[in-house]
Amino acid sequence: MATAFVTGALGGIGSSICRTLSRDGLTVVGLDLEAASRGVYDVHHLDVGGADAGERFADMLERREDAAVLVNCAALYRPSDVLGLDAVSFDRTFAVNVRGPFLLSQAFARCLRRRSRPGVVINVGSLAGRNGSVNVDYGASKGAVDALTKSLAKALAGQGIRVNAVAPGLIDTPMALLTPEESRRATDASPAGRRGTPDEVAEVVAFLASGRSGYVNGQSLAVCGGIA
Repeated sequence: MATAFVTGALGGIGSSICRTLSRDGLTVVGLDLEAASRGVYDVHHLDVGGADAGERFADMLERREDAAVLVNCAALYRPSDVLGLDAVSFDRTFAVNVRGPFLLSQAFARCLRRRSRPGVVINVGSLAGRNGSVNVDYGASKGAVDALTKSLAKALAGQGIRVNAVAPGLIDTPMALLTPEESRRATDASPAGRRGTPDEVAEVVAFLASGRSGYVNGQSLAVCGGIA
């Protein structure tokens, strides 16, 4: 049975991805800042923003001969004031949202190359990466995720590794951190007239992880109810 690694596995979208991939027959290994058991899958500790994240992930891969899918879902989002945003906070956001996915994707690709096996990488971006955000570090980092996805897709295509992304819009998770008034305005602006659900994002990830999307590569699919 093929194994899928999912970062941010304890978050709203991450946990939905884990459940959905498990439903589809994959063995799921969750990764997050805390370890936990979720019944059909376990979550192991890994700080994807750490400088040694790639090395630690490489060690995990060595213990999984059937590694086939990597979902980079972990993200750091904190409301910030552009005039008060400091370099340490800015760098931490990019470490988690951009450097981490790169280091894990690199370790994943190296492992699969040694084994002469194909694979799939899926990055979880955001519409903020396309449209910008008042939270400058977050918006800029998610724009970088889009560019990273396209670049990795080109670099790894010859190895048989597909790299795609999903770009969620307003999804009903704790990360949204909206006031009731902000939530109402955001909902009114959506053609769908509602927030999306984590499961709706997870279903797109499951499609990209499967052979049904075998000719999809280097793309970022918006899951946004038509607001993009």
